[in-house]
Amino acid sequence: MITNSKIKSIQKRIKDVIKEIESEENVNISLSKMNVMSTATDVATSVEVNKINTRLSNRYGFSENIIGKNFTNKLGNYTITEFKTVNRKYPIVATCSNGKTYKMSPSQVKMYFK
Repeated sequence: MITNSKIKSIQKRIKDVIKEIESEENVNISLSKMNVMSTATDVATSVEVNKINTRLSNRYGFSENIIGKNFTNKLGNYTITEFKTVNRKYPIVATCSNGKTYKMSPSQVKMYFK
């Protein structure tokens, strides 16, 4: 028999797994409806990929969203954090492991991803 405490335990586990998937896949997942009855469970979900960052990544010549991707060069480890589209020459912003941010061109970033 399904009890309220068991339902809450299952819901918590589902939410923890969803958070993990969201961070790994760079998507937003929302549970819009969760009905639990003694005989069946209905769950409706929706997944939204960050379409703007994917489009910008494609625009700059990358095959997938590069926000959150890491690379290393001789100065340290970097994470791509955002796009500054008004800066045509250096539209990609990366944060170094030391906390400083750097503007980079798409060709520079592509060189580090090879």
